[in-house]
Amino acid sequence: MYNTKINKYHNQNTLFNKLNPISKVILLLLIIITSLISNNYMDILIVTFYIIIILIISKINIKISLNSIWNIKILIIFIIIINLIFKIDTSNTILIIYRILAVILISTMLICTTSPQEITYAQEKILKPFNKIINIQELALMITLCLRFIPSIKKQEERIAKAISVRGIDFSGSIKNKLSAISILIPPIFTSTIQKSDSIADIMEVRLYNYNNDRTYYRLNNWQYQDTILITSIIVIMILIIIL
Repeated sequence: MYNTKINKYHNQNTLFNKLNPISKVILLLLIIITSLISNNYMDILIVTFYIIIILIISKINIKISLNSIWNIKILIIFIIIINLIFKIDTSNTILIIYRILAVILISTMLICTTSPQEITYAQEKILKPFNKIINIQELALMITLCLRFIPSIKKQEERIAKAISVRGIDFSGSIKNKLSAISILIPPIFTSTIQKSDSIADIMEVRLYNYNNDRTYYRLNNWQYQDTILITSIIVIMILIIIL
């Protein structure tokens, strides 16, 4: 149970690490749109080739990409089972799985080459025109804290799972054993997460944090010509898919 790995930011000197986070978030959004408008095998081939190039340029370890796919194996198996039960057209099933994998792989690129602070910065800038409708800085804070807590919760789960295993509780075997182990894991993880969130809230209060104030950034992310090339490339792919 505790062998599942969560992808995280890698601070490396690569082209994609240096790109403006706004362009990478826009790329993710455009990939989602592109995957939705893809409706044949040629479209799948084009987008798949494009994603492979992106992953190669970003220098993400192949194991990380495969791990991202492995983490959603249950979802893919569920989709295949539904296809077999309801006799859904195989091509539609392939399209659904392809769309999920496309988003997962580009999300992996984003997470591995962009820090949580940069993702927050990007979403604030992209959603700024909607600031009168929703509080963008409050939303950005929520997403940042969620990203911050994911690896923390995972580490806590691994620590508690190992402690439980030492006491003779088996995580493998029958479904009953696994459900029993999960029921033991959830309460301490939940309690620990609440305690940590209270601690962060107290720290933010002591430091007089106010999300309504204008924010400053430690690092300025300037738009470069590489960002323009990246966005232009995916737009060209979208046009090709629409035309073909």
